[in-house]
Amino acid sequence: MKTNFSLNKRPDPHPLDNDWRFTSETVERIVGLLADKDNILLVGTPSLAYELMNKGKEFTLVDRQLVANVPFQFNVDVGVSKPIEGFYDAVVIDAPWYEEETLRWISWASQSLAPEGTIFSTLWPENTRPTAGDERKKIFEWLRLWSSFDIKKNYLSYEQPYYEKVAEKYNPDFCDEKKWIYGDILILNPFRTLKLLPNIKRQYSWQRYVIGNMQLAVREDSLDIVPNVANVDGSDGWIWPHISKRAPGRKQIGFWSSENKVATLSGSIKFVSILDAYLGLEKLPQDISSYGDIESFEELFSSWSIPRNCADRVKKWKSQN
Repeated sequence: MKTNFSLNKRPDPHPLDNDWRFTSETVERIVGLLADKDNILLVGTPSLAYELMNKGKEFTLVDRQLVANVPFQFNVDVGVSKPIEGFYDAVVIDAPWYEEETLRWISWASQSLAPEGTIFSTLWPENTRPTAGDERKKIFEWLRLWSSFDIKKNYLSYEQPYYEKVAEKYNPDFCDEKKWIYGDILILNPFRTLKLLPNIKRQYSWQRYVIGNMQLAVREDSLDIVPNVANVDGSDGWIWPHISKRAPGRKQIGFWSSENKVATLSGSIKFVSILDAYLGLEKLPQDISSYGDIESFEELFSSWSIPRNCADRVKKWKSQN
């Protein structure tokens, strides 16, 4: 009997990952575009992986976070890593919807494309943000230098992630920040070799946790001091009512959950140790006087609905943003 693979094994999206997932209708549409392709590279598109597995198609997945039950995958950051060796008939990419990221991802994908292969790339609508239209024009001018391309408007639709539902509930101006639910798809056929564009500069390193469906992120500051957490400017208590990178106060965030709860943080080294002990991953040193009020941190974790002593459910990893 053929196994039916499901996307339900993925944790809830986290805001740091620009993780908006295709609807089932969009997955079927894109997979339909790949019907005559034999060897496929998926870049930042794990939503397509299980459907291709169900259809018995050969593919390799590139995503910076491990995706359960997908056999052929590389967990790397496209913005700073070397391209994957190989020649693929098709590459499907869903880069973060920013000009620098999209250009880098397309150039990265082109390095692994077979002659006469095709790149399928998502693209934001013109009303995504004030600069979106001009950014699209710059991308089109760049594409014309080395490829022929077509664009299918409103071809893609996305599910609303839970963290965004939280922001919508607490933000009366949410509709001014979120003006899209659909996206376009670019279909690129290169006619000359494209040079790999420079790496993208990452500003922060984050200690990441997956706990069942929940995700947590702790921004590393290398400070071995008594940890301190506080509310972020612009937050509603612990709730972050925004999705825009331009939102005032966003750069203050040092502790962030997939439920869009946030806090400022200083002293990440000891904070991670306290969190690890709470999760049952390790024990705190006997002399905990330099760790501050442990109980207050445990109360914080509990108020954020972080489960306690659940080491068997926890996966740790690192990301840069």
